[in-house]
Amino acid sequence: MEIRIVLTALAIASLTACGSETPRDDTPDAGSPPDGGGAAPAYAVTTTVFDETTAATYVTVLGSLDAQQVDLSTAREFAGWSSVAAHDAVLFVGHGERPEVERYALGADGTLGDAEQTVSFAAHGLSSASLSFNTIVDATMAHMALEQTSRVLWDPTAMEIVGSVDTPEVAPERDGMAVTAANFQGRVVREDGVFQPYFWHDADWYAFHQQSQIAIYARDGSLDALLDVPCPALQIATEDEQGNLYFSGMVDTIAYDLVEEASTLERCVARIDAGEHAIAEGWPRRFEELTEGRPAGVFHYLADGIGILTVYHVENADPSSPTFLDDWYAANWGLWLVDLEAWSAEPIEAWPLGSSNIFFSRLEGRLFVHSVEADFSSTTIREISVDGTLTERLTVPGYAAYPLLRLR
Repeated sequence: MEIRIVLTALAIASLTACGSETPRDDTPDAGSPPDGGGAAPAYAVTTTVFDETTAATYVTVLGSLDAQQVDLSTAREFAGWSSVAAHDAVLFVGHGERPEVERYALGADGTLGDAEQTVSFAAHGLSSASLSFNTIVDATMAHMALEQTSRVLWDPTAMEIVGSVDTPEVAPERDGMAVTAANFQGRVVREDGVFQPYFWHDADWYAFHQQSQIAIYARDGSLDALLDVPCPALQIATEDEQGNLYFSGMVDTIAYDLVEEASTLERCVARIDAGEHAIAEGWPRRFEELTEGRPAGVFHYLADGIGILTVYHVENADPSSPTFLDDWYAANWGLWLVDLEAWSAEPIEAWPLGSSNIFFSRLEGRLFVHSVEADFSSTTIREISVDGTLTERLTVPGYAAYPLLRLR
């Protein structure tokens, strides 16, 4: 399937990124909100423009998130499937074609200067350095993924490698399926640890194991806890106002489940309460209880006990069609509001059914939905409120799956 080929290519190109360590109030790798010192705000928007043979990544710095079309003629271009993260007013770029991360400072005029410093991961065998599989824990500690269950420890301030650590407790294979570490969409830094899911799948990313695991790491990368979770392909994490964490799975699990009559796969969402290192009582839960059986995809917390859920409207599809596996991702995906307290859900009627290429940014208490066209030619970014109101903010050329970043 085209979507799986594209996302796998992104992952390979960046390791060797879909889709944000998890969008929170400050974005995945953003750390604390930058102190602008009274200066005008600055936001980074990242997109990749690609075809069958080439790719280039663009970072545009904007002064606001007011409705506008992003012009790539003013953007900073980076090679291939480069990846981005931010901490304070510093932008980090993982090179798409070399095993290097570069550090860029935002100038007073709101532009990015030349790379200030570079750290190389070549000594650890990486051919590129993807921040899609990186976690910035704080100003002086980050964890870069290495061969799924290992991590290189590096200092984002000194821009130097400080060590490495393995997690042999995570099995490289289960029932003939290989392990994968969740990318930046599933990783969360909380005061009591770094949370990172692992899951297992076949070589085609078609069949998935029912079990996932959530590792909880200390700042130094040592393993504090490893939780078994009976939910497949946990890849997306989100956090509410109290610090409770919610982990949901990849939409890729849906194709197998609908096509294979013998499938017993059950998608679900797990919660870890604030300050706890265990799955919360009464969880995992199946959101398909709320969607009249329609397959539930990605869950993101919004505010005030309300979350957003991607839902596949299977009543408009024919899983028995010979073309279903080629185009299931391209249509019939909706957005639903979920009331966690009332345990109810309803579709957002203003959201037209479309592609599964839906990503999220959480920034300054606001949630943004990135809707990528099925052909990856452009992305529309809308802000969504707790009542389901959608406000169009940005139109971006290309595949803008990375979350919005606040640089100042």
